[in-house]
Amino acid sequence: MRYFFSFLYFLFTVSSIGQNSKDKADNLYANGNYTKAIEAYKSIENLDAVYDEIAKAYIVIGNYGEGLANYKKAIVSNPEDALLKYEYAKLLTKTKNYKEANQLFNTLIALDKSKLPLRIRSGFGKRKRQHSSKSIYKNV
Repeated sequence: MRYFFSFLYFLFTVSSIGQNSKDKADNLYANGNYTKAIEAYKSIENLDAVYDEIAKAYIVIGNYGEGLANYKKAIVSNPEDALLKYEYAKLLTKTKNYKEANQLFNTLIALDKSKLPLRIRSGFGKRKRQHSSKSIYKNV
């Protein structure tokens, strides 16, 4: 019985250490200490769960190349996550990779045509707004 409780204590301790690392990294990020947050995220055993956080931290410090690389890793580990793909496409536009970003936006729009922010980002909303503003000036 004593060994059983020792084993349970060991399991809870190990699981809480992993959670504390993520919490520590999240706190560092929230407090603006992005470089240390990146180091803390990278020390987490399951990196698949934190690639997007690492990418966001790199973006904040201006390292877009590492941000793109970590978003790619996040998408590979979570291929069904449309939000990751959307954030990656936004970063692609920021880094002037318009062709790849446009292809990704069009893919996301095809998945769910009701997502208005994707339409606006890809330019469809912009064309409509330009057209409607011209009609306003004609009526004046």
